[in-house]
Amino acid sequence: MAVRACYNEQLRADPDVQGRVTIKFTIGPQGSVIAASVANADPGTEAIGPCLVETLRKLQFPPTPGAGKVVVTYPFVFAPGGNLNLGNADDRRHAEEHVRRLRPHLDACFEDPSQRSRRIEALLHVSSSGFITVAEMAGIDASERELQQCLLGVLQSAEMPPNHSGGAFRILVELYPAPPR
Repeated sequence: MAVRACYNEQLRADPDVQGRVTIKFTIGPQGSVIAASVANADPGTEAIGPCLVETLRKLQFPPTPGAGKVVVTYPFVFAPGGNLNLGNADDRRHAEEHVRRLRPHLDACFEDPSQRSRRIEALLHVSSSGFITVAEMAGIDASERELQQCLLGVLQSAEMPPNHSGGAFRILVELYPAPPR
């Protein structure tokens, strides 16, 4: 069962369920998940955790010979997709301010500062309580998987303050502008 399927299963029981479930898991040197547990779950999301643990235990990551075990604590943020709006002007300003505050952390994802001289956008899904998931990212080549994962991690690890419109929303934000011509 995929991660989204775990959430969809809970949506059938409670169509309004949303929030964060944090899973702590350990990846062994051969790439298999050797341990997984629920580290934290927002109220109402507790039933999603066991499914996530089961799903993660079936994953296979690239081997890391010589690196030993890797312990990961990852927050999965869930929001029902059907009732998200596109956000208003206040939501956009709120999201752009949030990205500006995260700029030093986003910048640290780039090995070479010249890599930032291109347009990079992210479609953020923001819950009414400020939890962020990123649906899509544009401007990053498929070969830049580590960069994309780093940028996603920064965006998802920092909650926005609760938004002004009071509901969940989707919004396209520019992480890095296109260079001047």
